[in-house]
Amino acid sequence: MCQMCRKSKKLDRKCTLTNTSGTILVTYFIFPQFIQTLISFIIFNLHLQIFISLISKTSTTMSDKRNIQDQKRRLLAEKFELRRKLYKAFTKDTDLPNDVREKHRCKLAALPRNSSFTRVMNRCVFTGRAHAVYKMFRVSRIVFRDLASRGLLQGVKKASW
Repeated sequence: MCQMCRKSKKLDRKCTLTNTSGTILVTYFIFPQFIQTLISFIIFNLHLQIFISLISKTSTTMSDKRNIQDQKRRLLAEKFELRRKLYKAFTKDTDLPNDVREKHRCKLAALPRNSSFTRVMNRCVFTGRAHAVYKMFRVSRIVFRDLASRGLLQGVKKASW
């Protein structure tokens, strides 16, 4: 059932709202529940990114430097990901001759150290804290609690049972 116009419709149907003069106000589609959840999650992350950009600091602090360094590592790891996986596959393949495997092992060792995904650290976008960071929100537990208690995180409330 469509929540806006209270009509029973199929899930793939389009629903339009019009005013008394017949002008179309809103046209929307009715989605299954998992798609609605996905859309609300995307909108929530968009709101969070806008909120983060509004609170951005003016001076360069240690947290900014750490986040910039982490961003550089992420870009470098993404750039060399395919090459690194290829070299690793060649070095682990026992069917290849030892000289070929050794050549690819040397190429793997010649790649930059920061191009490995194990060097990437999830950091809080506000404080730069590396420990207890929620991946979904990209904030530390301390900042998360502060934002949630102020009501700035949509859909988050304190649990009680």
